[in-house]
Amino acid sequence: MPGGPSSSPKYNFGNIPSPVLATPATADEKLWGLFLHLGGALGSFTNYIGIPGGNLLVPLVIWLIKKDESAFLNDQGKEVLNFQLCIFIVSLLCIVTCILIPVAYVLSVVALILGIVGSIKANEGVAYRYPFNFRLIK
Repeated sequence: MPGGPSSSPKYNFGNIPSPVLATPATADEKLWGLFLHLGGALGSFTNYIGIPGGNLLVPLVIWLIKKDESAFLNDQGKEVLNFQLCIFIVSLLCIVTCILIPVAYVLSVVALILGIVGSIKANEGVAYRYPFNFRLIK
């Protein structure tokens, strides 16, 4: 049922509650969740060495491998990919306009900080939600 209470918003800006999972995450799922968030966060710095989109590579590979094995990893993989896509698109727009290049650097630092927070939460078994995100992958 679209738009119902159980559906995720298409865009979220601000603090939205984490979803409640039917079963708690196992230790293995928590570890892979940590890798999802941290891989995206650390990958954003590949932009500085001329490899755009590095922030998408690690989360995409992990999500594609693990999405059918775990509801937790499927949820967190989508969350990380949506956030990293958001950061990638906004950074690209900042770089293309040339006058906003410092904003792209700030976004990389913000993505790193939020990715570390997400990895800590995922390692605790909490389904983390980034404070701003475009939900392109459902």
